[in-house]
Amino acid sequence: MNNDRQIQQVGQGLTAKTHISLQPTTWVHWFYLLCAIVLEVAASTVMVLSHQWTFAHARTLGLGLMWLGIALSYISLARSTTGLPVGVAFAFWEGLGLVLVTLSGFLILGEELSWQRCLGLACVLCGAMLVNRGTSHGEPHSSAQTDTQKPQDSTADAASATECAADSMRRAS
Repeated sequence: MNNDRQIQQVGQGLTAKTHISLQPTTWVHWFYLLCAIVLEVAASTVMVLSHQWTFAHARTLGLGLMWLGIALSYISLARSTTGLPVGVAFAFWEGLGLVLVTLSGFLILGEELSWQRCLGLACVLCGAMLVNRGTSHGEPHSSAQTDTQKPQDSTADAASATECAADSMRRAS
């Protein structure tokens, strides 16, 4: 019974240390995010426009440009998440991307823009801003734990696990 408790404590100590820390958020991370959004919108717009082109292999070229734009968009998005939380980056990537694709459809492709679509886009943008507002950006958290409540370090965890294994082997033999 005591061994089970020690194993649980060892597992809890290891789980607590798997938190990934971000770099402090800078304007560069927001710039990469903006690049990712613009590339995604451009790629989607070019793909649709390519269906209206009349030269040979226009659709293939449009598809290739879309793939290139989306790939570069994902690369930029990945770079932005080194300093921005993934939820914030995706909220803005999808939210602002949706708004810009809708505006692109209205301004370039001649699609309809109703008041319901405008209201929906406003809600999407408000949601992205709320996600951003409710998320820390690599700032240290204030910890209510005291030194006695903090998990053991990895050396102590390994020693405890070794003791548990040795105890189990002695009892088994």
